[in-house]
Amino acid sequence: MGKSSSGKTKSTAPSKADIYVIEKADEVAALISAKRQPIIDLLAAQGPLAAREIAAGLGMQTSAVYHHLHKLAEVGLVLETGSRISNRRTEKLYDTPAVAMRLGIPLGVPDRAETWRKLHLAQSRQTDRDFLAALAHSGSVGEGDERNLRTYRVVGSPSPADLRRINALLEEALDIMWKSAGNTARPVALTCVMAPIVSE
Repeated sequence: MGKSSSGKTKSTAPSKADIYVIEKADEVAALISAKRQPIIDLLAAQGPLAAREIAAGLGMQTSAVYHHLHKLAEVGLVLETGSRISNRRTEKLYDTPAVAMRLGIPLGVPDRAETWRKLHLAQSRQTDRDFLAALAHSGSVGEGDERNLRTYRVVGSPSPADLRRINALLEEALDIMWKSAGNTARPVALTCVMAPIVSE
């Protein structure tokens, strides 16, 4: 069970499901936090982990991690999946209910616009932090077929058939990312925003 190797692990929960759809109002509200999205990301990719491992991986205080884990656990976005003995102390292990955590709230619904804006802003802030940190990191590769650092904006006028193909390719990219959970390669974050250009 899991990807953490130090100490003995006791499992108290089933293995991860393939996909968990986030659609309840309390789940979405819990995600509108600059600190909680990275916790979800780390656990989905590398969990189960102890709070101290999450704190070390994200550069946070362990006490702050416990606070956010509690909020995420309250709405079911994080689960206690067992425990482990480390340095003669028992520590709880946390994980996400699935590797693929997908937002199931439909876009384009007027009464959900503010919710989506807040989620978009939280993800954008995290993306900016990730990108700035990666610019100065020796493990970043900006050229070639195995690049892991890039940013771009392209404006085009794709036909309905083109949009279907673009969306299929994006779904394939997401599937590749989700299936890579647990690999030992350096983690990367993939952020995508597509929006029609609205004339004033």
